[in-house]
Parts: sequence; structure tokens; C-alpha cells
Amino acid sequence: MADVADWLAGLGLGKYAAAFAEQEIDFDLLPLLTEADVRELGLPIGPRRKLLEAIGALRGTTPAHDGKPERRSEAERRQLTIMFVDLANSTPLALRLDPEAMREVLRAFQAAVTGEIGRLGYVAKLMGDGVLAYFGWPRAHEDDAERAVAAALAITDAVARLASPIGEKPACRVGIATGLVVVGDLIGEGAAQEHAVVGPTPNLAARLQEAAGPGEIMIAETTRRLLGSSFVVEAIGERRLKGHEQPAPLFRVLRRELRESRFGARAEADLGPMIGREVELAALRRAWERAKSGSAQAVLLTGEAGIGKSRLLQALADGTAGDTPARQVFQCSPLHSDNPFWPVVQLSAPAAAIVERGMDEANGRDRRQIRREIIDALAGQLQDTTRAGPALIVFEDAQWADRATAELMRHLVRVAAGAPMLLIVTSRPEGEPRLGTAANLIRLALPRLDRRAEGGLVAAIAGRHQLAARLGSEILARSDGIPLFIEEMTRAVIETATAGEAISVPATLRDSLIARLDVSPAMKAAAQIASCIGRDFDEALLLSIADIEPVELREGLSALLQAGHVLAQAGGRLRFKHALLCDIAYETLLTPRRQKLHRRIAEALEAMPANLAEREPESLAHHWFAAGQDGRAEIYWLRARHRVSHWQEQLDALADYLDADTAEIIPIHGGPGVRKLH
Repeated sequence: MADVADWLAGLGLGKYAAAFAEQEIDFDLLPLLTEADVRELGLPIGPRRKLLEAIGALRGTTPAHDGKPERRSEAERRQLTIMFVDLANSTPLALRLDPEAMREVLRAFQAAVTGEIGRLGYVAKLMGDGVLAYFGWPRAHEDDAERAVAAALAITDAVARLASPIGEKPACRVGIATGLVVVGDLIGEGAAQEHAVVGPTPNLAARLQEAAGPGEIMIAETTRRLLGSSFVVEAIGERRLKGHEQPAPLFRVLRRELRESRFGARAEADLGPMIGREVELAALRRAWERAKSGSAQAVLLTGEAGIGKSRLLQALADGTAGDTPARQVFQCSPLHSDNPFWPVVQLSAPAAAIVERGMDEANGRDRRQIRREIIDALAGQLQDTTRAGPALIVFEDAQWADRATAELMRHLVRVAAGAPMLLIVTSRPEGEPRLGTAANLIRLALPRLDRRAEGGLVAAIAGRHQLAARLGSEILARSDGIPLFIEEMTRAVIETATAGEAISVPATLRDSLIARLDVSPAMKAAAQIASCIGRDFDEALLLSIADIEPVELREGLSALLQAGHVLAQAGGRLRFKHALLCDIAYETLLTPRRQKLHRRIAEALEAMPANLAEREPESLAHHWFAAGQDGRAEIYWLRARHRVSHWQEQLDALADYLDADTAEIIPIHGGPGVRKLH
């Protein structure tokens, strides 16, 4: 049972090893356990979910939220972070050990590695002394590259702690790379069956693993760029890897960098200007001035992902530096939303001591009473920071806060009224915390940037680079006033785009965007089909051209609407909330399916009784071209050109009639414009 106990310990669930031993569950039985079995073992909900994720990784499936295996979609294009882990010096070890002893070594190695991967990623394949893992599939997260590197650090530590039958300290080599792949095809039979990944990224990850030394983690430049400064990374220089024509830059991960907040990790390396937030910054500064005078203030700062909440806090912190406030930033995490008081415990040793002592005393006493005592003690500790002067206390990403931390925030709003303290809680609209109705609580919602601020941000990011007018307009049209989208798209254009190329979704945004659709297979499937119609689409048309079951399509469409990813418009029309969300859904589709859907759309539009072919021939041309039917597309392009020529003739005739000095051109739908008399 030692291997099961070690595996559980690697998951942080070591205290449940006795329950597994009592039920005579060995390592070979782990992949067979169901949710009912785990519940029978008496595990609480949080550990039970963590265990089911890890068991799913062992058997090559990812359990859904209801414990049932998640439905698989067909193969698709997507960004993936791929990890190869190899047991160092396994060949000479196998020559020195009896086969049974070597079997135990490999099982212990696999248990340690899969236990860490199961918490953050997906175990794709076990290969004796090696493990292949995916981060970003079958479900994406906005921080998959960070998850992969965090798992790699945990893996190297876990392997180093393994017992060795020959006395030498075990070690592993890890290689990680990120890139676009095709993933999802099932290959092989029986136990050898796996979901294949096609593209250069798996090979690069494997070569990076070969280049790593024992106990080392080697990552590609693509992965390093997604990490920001969350980890301490050492540049190794360029090396020629087997199978690669050009030398590749290599980077060695040394350790995790402790940061106050997720934004802090990104900001140090890539802090863009703050534009268009003068009103909101002034409100925060007024709250700070009131707090300094002894009237505690609380602010709930809300806004969608990428809207600039953390950037606004950074501007406030810069402006208050002269006041030398006591400043504490507590970062909530989606990985620890079941861990009581996790954000506070991570950054404060005294707070950790309070929580640990309270938890130790919880046995035999009312848990709610213990939690209330811990909250009172933590609140008192934070209030004590104001004795030497004003304090700025921040809880970031409260949509991920555990229940105990959410209760602590509500308590602080109520009890800190007489202290020189400014409490700021940031949150996305989904999962917004309930902080009560105290008079000193201000609610501040960040809107999207207006067009003037958008243009100013593009110009500031571009700097000395001259962007073509078309590219600048496309950035503004597709970024929807989200500062992060504007920044990343502008940087991507500067680095990669040329005047004749379309702008693709930047690598830095891919994981975050696809993660919004990976919540359910039905949601993603509906988004993919709708994206072929365009950002604006008609529900009736969507239902008529879909290549999935109507019940699944309606389920997915309902999920998109409920999540706010698609918005209802007048007349049964629907619209993707973000243009880039439409783009990423479209980019995941493989070419044959894209073409099939575009053909269905074109045929449906041709069959419509409203004579769309005459009113909007350019729409038919677009869909026939995307369907690979260039000849039919050309017919409609010719009609579109003839239609534009007709409009121009009408305008020329009208211009002759009107006095050009007393008229102006105004645009109308479907034509270049008409003149309007003053």
C-alpha cells in the first residue's frame, strides 16, 4: 500500500491513506474507482473532487462536474502546452535491478508524476519511464502554461523524494513547449488507445526534455512568454535540437516567484499605459483620502476579464506611494477555491499561524464557531496594520475566493469603519462577492473604453511603430474596448503582421478565450457552428445548418446566453459579446468541417425567400469561397461589384443635382452613402 499512500500524499490527501488501506484499494484499482466509491470512503467534497480529477488523469479521462466522463468533441485546432517527463538514468538502473524491483520503481515514479499532473492537467500517455501530459485540453484554462510549469516544479520535488533501491537520489527531466496543434483524434486500440496531437509542439517538448539535465525543467520560448515573471527562468541560449533545422532558444525554470498578485507578475515585464480611466482613478483617490483621515472605506471594483481592474489598482498604488501606506494584496486562486483562507495564509505567516491553530482546535468543536474566531483574529491583525498609519488592503479576483475568505471580506467591511483603512475587492461580474450594504462601501464597475481611449491606447502601445490604417481599424473593431485585448493585439501586429495579412488571435489570449467555451462540449460546439455564420447570426439559420443534434445545439446556445458570451438582439438575432471569442471558436475548427458548414450556410441563404442573393451578394460570395467553391463565389463577387457600380452611378447623378457646397455625404446600410442637404 506504500505506492497508494505516496500517491495520495502527492495530492495533499495523505491523511486518507488509512481509509484506502482499510478498503484494500491498491494502485491497480485506483483507475476503476467511481464517484460513489470515493463518497463511500468518507471524503469531504473538496478532497473528493481533487481525487476524482487525479483518478481521471490515471485512466485518461477528465471527470465532469457531475462525476460522469466528459463528452469528447471531434478533433480540433487549439493552443496546447505539452509536457514530457522522463526518469533520468532509467536504462542503467534497469540493468542493475531485478525486473520486479524495477517495476516498483517505475510505478512509484508514475504515481508521483501523474498525481501532480492530475491536479492541473491531463495525463495523455504513460510510457514506462516517461509520461506525456497536456495542459489546455480537453479543457482549457487561462493559465495553462503556468499550470504546466507549476506541475513540473512539483513533479521534480516529488520524484526527488522517492525512495531508491540503490541509494542514489531519483531525478527526472522535464520538457515543456506551447503551440498550435490538432488534438482529439483517437488512435490505437485497447489499452494503447490515445488522443493524438499533431504538430511540431510535441516534438519540441520531447527534444527539450532530452536537453534537460537530471532534476531540470527546460521550456520553449513560446511557453516562457506566457509565464510573464511568475517564475524565475534562466536563459540557456540557442541550441540545435534533433530534427530542428534552426537553433532554438532554451530556458531553464529555477523556481516559482512569489508575487502579491497575478497582475504583479505580468506588470513588471509588460506594464502598458493606463488610458481612459481618469474618472475611476479619481474615485479611488477620493476614497483613499477619506480613509487616511480615519474614515475607513471599502470599494468593490468589478469588470470583465482584461478590463483593467488590476492596472487601475497599480495606478492607485503609484499615487499613494508618498503616503507610505501599509499595503497588503491577497490573491484569490481558482486552484484553491476550496482551501479556507488560502489567499491570506499564503502571504502572511502570522495569519497562517492563526488559521493553523484554529483548525487544530476544530476537532470536537463547532466548525462555524471556530471559523468565526479565526475571522475575528485575522480582521484584528489587519486592523493592527493601521496603528502606524493608513493601510491599503486588496483582495484580487474575489470571484475565486473560498467561502471563508469571502466571509472575512464581509466582516472587514463591517468592523473596520473607524480605522484609517481602504479595503478594495476586485471581481469579475460572474461570482461577484456579497459584501453587504454598509454606508462606507462603494461599488465601482469598469466599462469598456470608448473609441477615443481605444485609439490612444493603440498609439501608446505602438510607440514609434507606424501601423497601417487598416490594421489599426481592425484592432479597434475586434478588441471591443477591452484594454488587454487592445494591448495584446497591437503587440502581435507589431511583431508578426504585414499589411496583407489578417490578424489572428494572439497566443497570449488564446488560452483565456477558449477556456470560456470549454465549460461544456455543447457550449463550444454551438459557438463553433455560430462562428461560421459570423459575429452576428440568426438563431433560425443556426438551427437549420447545424451538424449536431438539435437538443445539443439548443443546450449549447442556452449556455452561451446564460454565460453572457452571446447576447440577444432584436428580431431573433444573436451576437457574440466579443469578436475575439467568435474568432477563437472559428479557429478551432478543422478545414473540412469549416467548409461543410460554410456550404450549408450558403445553400440556406440562397434558399431564403427574401432574395438575399440580390441584396447581399457579398455574403454569399464569402460563404461559397470559405466552402472551397471558388467558381460559385466568383458569381456573387461579380454581382457585388455590379451593385457597387450601380450605387456609384446613382450617387454621381445625385451629386450633379445637388449643390456640393451645401451638402454632406452620410453613410447608409448597403451602399457607399447619400448626400444630405444642410
